[in-house]
Amino acid sequence: MDWTEPRLQSLSQLDPDAAEEAFLNISPRFKGDSRLETLLQKLDGMPLAIKLMAKLLGGGGTITDLLEKWESESIKLLDQGGGDDQWESESASTLDQRDGYDRNIIQVSIKLSIDSFSVKGNMDAIPLLGVLAMLPAGAAVARIPDLCPSLPDWRAALSLLREAAVVYDSADGSRIQVLSPIQSYMTSHHPLGSRLLEDLRESYYALSPPEKNEAHHPAFVNVAKKLADDEVNMEAVLINALRDVNANREAAIKASVSYSRYLYYTRLRTEVIEEAVDVARKIDSPQLADCIGSSGTILTRTNQSDSAKQLLEEFVKLFVNQGYPKSLAKYLVSITNIWMKQGEHERAISMLEECRDIMLGRGEIDTAAGCLWLMGECHLRRLKYDLARSAFEQARSEFSSVGDDHHVAHCLMSLGAMLTYEGEYVEAQYVLGEALSIFMKLGLPFDVGECMSKLAVTHNRQRDYTLALAKLEEGLPIVMKTGLQSWIESYNADIGATQMMIELQVDDDDDEEEEEEEAEG
Repeated sequence: MDWTEPRLQSLSQLDPDAAEEAFLNISPRFKGDSRLETLLQKLDGMPLAIKLMAKLLGGGGTITDLLEKWESESIKLLDQGGGDDQWESESASTLDQRDGYDRNIIQVSIKLSIDSFSVKGNMDAIPLLGVLAMLPAGAAVARIPDLCPSLPDWRAALSLLREAAVVYDSADGSRIQVLSPIQSYMTSHHPLGSRLLEDLRESYYALSPPEKNEAHHPAFVNVAKKLADDEVNMEAVLINALRDVNANREAAIKASVSYSRYLYYTRLRTEVIEEAVDVARKIDSPQLADCIGSSGTILTRTNQSDSAKQLLEEFVKLFVNQGYPKSLAKYLVSITNIWMKQGEHERAISMLEECRDIMLGRGEIDTAAGCLWLMGECHLRRLKYDLARSAFEQARSEFSSVGDDHHVAHCLMSLGAMLTYEGEYVEAQYVLGEALSIFMKLGLPFDVGECMSKLAVTHNRQRDYTLALAKLEEGLPIVMKTGLQSWIESYNADIGATQMMIELQVDDDDDEEEEEEEAEG
């Protein structure tokens, strides 16, 4: 019989012989004990209950004592009307539902296991289990000190939890996880105290990308790597905080906006930021505009243009009323893209011009230059190359004046793309090469990959597919280091398309050779 924990929930009710075998595999000292049959009848063949009770007795005690405790807890449960409704509802999906009695068996077995921790003198065990129960994807062992810094004896507590089988290790030993019935029981019966809850939330808030970092920054890439295995936990913690009327919900909203910035470049999910928008509306949060803007930007990338436009229209009104605060710059790209996709180029340019004038008046040259750069993109979409070139070159100069090499390179990349459209391939390669050099110097893998992709487009336009493929294959390892799956998939698709063009070109060359040979013949 396979008793590995990840499969434990899927095991059906055991017959008496199998139940006894399973119990004795864990606690062999009770072989031949006259009371074992009585205990197993109480456990009704429930695998999790059998394991918990076998582990509990494996640490000491007698079956007689355990049966007395079992009867006492069962009576209390019946006096309460058959158990905790919330716990039963939350755990229902993980347990066999024959007559409702099974959940009571699990509930009593979990309670007896947890009660034993205090008897064994470790006061950190229950709080630690409570923290782990808040995390659906489990916790990396290395992160436990950050998750609960107020539990100094966490290592001993973790050993006790492992011994009791209320937690289990992932296959590679890097994470600690809690079975769903135990998660539900802990949430219902042992909710975290305010300090532990705050520590847990703060540890996840700290994983959100820094405000000024985007996917091309090394800091963002580091955050993405840390969040790769913790997205489910992050979302659970954020939603829990947003729904908790006693929590610092402004802090939760801020973390949700930051997390949505990560999702914008990775998974493009909106559940958390939508929850944040709802809460921000209810509490009249000053961060409402940021929430709406963040939700709108994700919807833009998922091509839900109508929904995105509705949100971003509200967003623009909020920010205009606030006098165009600097944070508007974070959402200008999405707003501009929405309007450009819907053919509202003049409206986009008008807003960018108004915003630019305000930013110049405040001396915020970087944001003003960003407006000009986006105006260039609008002109480029309308094939007004002279206006686009002028905007890109002036924006580049302004970015350079404030030492913003990163956006200098972006202006060059936009200019290079424009030159490609115009058929000025030699100049395009030179300008894109300049941009690539800056991106590589700054160590920005996302932008390096994007710039190599644009160089590949230039080579493709020249029908130099072999060189285009070489550029894409050179960029792929760099893009893969970002860990941004959607970007990696897009890059691989470009490589596949270019390989196909090479094959078609070879076939065309073969056909031409055959035609020439026939003509000569």
